[in-house]
Amino acid sequence: MSDIEKQGITEADLLKVIIDLNRTPDMITLNKYSDIRFYPKNRILLFRRMNDPLSNHSCWEVMFTDSTTKKLTSRVTAEKLIGRLSMGSFIKINQSCIMNRAFLLGIGYKTHSCELVPPYDKIILTKSRIQFLRIKAMLLE
Repeated sequence: MSDIEKQGITEADLLKVIIDLNRTPDMITLNKYSDIRFYPKNRILLFRRMNDPLSNHSCWEVMFTDSTTKKLTSRVTAEKLIGRLSMGSFIKINQSCIMNRAFLLGIGYKTHSCELVPPYDKIILTKSRIQFLRIKAMLLE
């Protein structure tokens, strides 16, 4: 008799736990000024670097799908964000923007703009030439 059967856990119970874990959205840990927060990956639209008028420094902020934003600590860099994020899910489109691939509808060759799915299609994001080559290679794999 196995240890699982001794504890009264059946294979059906284990299967239910595995299915529930697969349904749980991937979480991302973000450092804010006041605390550390965990957010579902599918709730994040993009990360962008903004100039803080109060401190004359740039900082990263996260924009959620409900258009709210949260400012991240000044210690957060693009490299740290990319290290935390699943690069299959997030795409760096230029030096100051990392977006969720799930909301990308298309990329214009001539306009250098990224088209987002509605209702985010009013947001204008411009890709860099260098990042476009990486994006193209990643999307066409």
